[in-house]
Formats: sequence, structure tokens, C-alpha cells
Amino acid sequence: MRKVSLLLIILGLLNACANHNTVRQHADAAHLAQSIASIVILPADMEINRYELSGESKPLSDAETRIQKQIYQLAKNRLEQEGLIVIEFDLQQEAARDPLFAQSVARCKAAWNDVKRDIYSADTKQRKNTRSFQASLGPVTQEIYHKTGADAVLLMHYRGTKRSTDSKIFTTALSAGTGLPINLMQKSEGATLDIALVATTSGQVIWANRKNYGIIDGNPAVMALDELPDVDWQSEIDAGTSVTQ
Repeated sequence: MRKVSLLLIILGLLNACANHNTVRQHADAAHLAQSIASIVILPADMEINRYELSGESKPLSDAETRIQKQIYQLAKNRLEQEGLIVIEFDLQQEAARDPLFAQSVARCKAAWNDVKRDIYSADTKQRKNTRSFQASLGPVTQEIYHKTGADAVLLMHYRGTKRSTDSKIFTTALSAGTGLPINLMQKSEGATLDIALVATTSGQVIWANRKNYGIIDGNPAVMALDELPDVDWQSEIDAGTSVTQ
């Protein structure tokens, strides 16, 4: 029991260090939030792979589908607790019907990949205040606004790595966007979630977060969403006004 407890403490400390100061919040987040009443959640981009003894990787499609649904529901529940209106939208159906919309969504995700590489770069981490930034995805989010009517969009990218149980290979993974190796210490699995809340009309990234966890499950989403910005959303302001009238 003593050895197990010590291991749990060590793993907890490693997770805490890996997730230190991962929040990025727009310098004008409080002002931007006052125009956000509704949000659409795009299904997370999923990459969960198992690495075999041979070094080959195999996608774990069942796990991708299961966790994608899980973190969508976790995000929906948490955002509704914040007082935001979550708009249900079938992205796959609309993308199949409208190829131009599918291209707009792809450009939006590509723009977010570029932004997160910058805000989580080594140079950025050396700045005095890494929590405050100003970044925009540009006009690529406007098509999402036109299709859904949502004031904001939530983007998620989940990456999981699982080692084959019979593998003795010391596995090293690269954290996307940082170029910095994450030493998995021969643990059997691990996961990283990148998440961002973006205003659809302006493309401004209001808030972003990145969480690492030692198990492939929904916990990175729980941890990230627990650090949503403490702001007054338009939906909350409107609700408060209607109560006082």
C-alpha cells in the first residue's frame, strides 16, 4: 500500500507540473463575453493510437468514438452551467450537404492549430504574463456563425497514446504545437486535450486551455473546463435583467 500511495503522489505531481499555467485568456475577455449568449460545440478531433512492440501504431476507433461523445456531453453540461445556450448542430450532416461549409470548418481548425502553436511556444512561456494574450482566427469562423447563429464556437482536439501491454519500449510522444517531448515514463497510456472558445463573428480566441492526463478518458476535459474564465456572459446579463424587471 505504501508503494502504491507513493506512486499515486508522484503521478499526481507530474500531472500538476505538466498542466501548470496552461490557461490562455484574451486580454479583453470580460468585454468579449458580454456579446456571447450562445455557443456551438464542434465534435472534437480525435487521435487515439496504440503503439505495438514493432513500433507501429494502430488507431483505436472505438475509444475515439466513445470519448468524443463523452467530452462533448461534459462540455455541454459545463457551458450550460455557465449560463450559455448550447446550440445543437449536426456538423457532419451539414458538411456533407455543403462542401464549402466543410472547407470553412477545416480552415477554422487549421487557423486554431497555428494560433495554439504560438500561444504554447517556448518563447511565449518566457513572457511575464502568459495567461493574457490577443489572438484571432480571422474571418474563417463567420461561416459557422451564419450556419448556426451561435455567438461562439468551442473547438477541441484530443490526443491519446496507449502502449501495447507486452511492449518494453520506452515511448516518447510529442506534444502537438510545442515540439517538446513528453516522457511517458513507460506508463501504459496518456492523453492531451486542447480546447478553445472562439467568438464566431470576430474570430477572437476568448479562452484556451491544454490539459494532460495519465489515462485515456474524459478527465482532461473536466480539468480544462473547470478553468473557464470568470466573466459575465451576455446570456447571464440578459437573465439577470429579466429577473429584475
